[in-house]
Amino acid sequence: MINVDDLSAAGAVYPGLTLAAALAMLLLCGAIVYSDFAHRRIPNGYCAAIAVLSVPWWVGLGGVSGLVGLAYQLAVPLLAAIPLLALFAARVLAGGDVKLLLALLLWTPAALVLPMLIVIILGGGALGLVLKLLKRLFCAVNADTVPYGVPIIAGALLVLIPEFRMAMSALQASWA
Repeated sequence: MINVDDLSAAGAVYPGLTLAAALAMLLLCGAIVYSDFAHRRIPNGYCAAIAVLSVPWWVGLGGVSGLVGLAYQLAVPLLAAIPLLALFAARVLAGGDVKLLLALLLWTPAALVLPMLIVIILGGGALGLVLKLLKRLFCAVNADTVPYGVPIIAGALLVLIPEFRMAMSALQASWA
């Protein structure tokens, strides 16, 4: 986890930029949840925007040194791309889900990737079970596919909430 005190000592924290990027990402996540539930589709532009917003996120966290953090962060989605593409080829994940996960991995510190994946897997299984149950109760519910973007976003946000809170605390400290 990124420590505000370490970044403040370096003199390169821009919490306003970080929070603006986080807010834009949260709004995009809301649009993705709606689109995935309503249409079972995750637009490419949303995934691209989330990926691009990781740049001001990392610059806001660490200034110029945040770009170095982003360079290291690029290794995470690059390493994850191969197994995710295999899951896409096996028709376990849809293309939008893979793109969304790769974009959100740009935001997620490497130490938090495993907890994020655990939440995604458990959340996806739970969502699948709930949809099957709802289909039995109310025949009109579409349970043929699982909107897996929802647990992907939930997993990412769960591990990023402490990072968002840290940026908010840094912003409040800069106002004092």
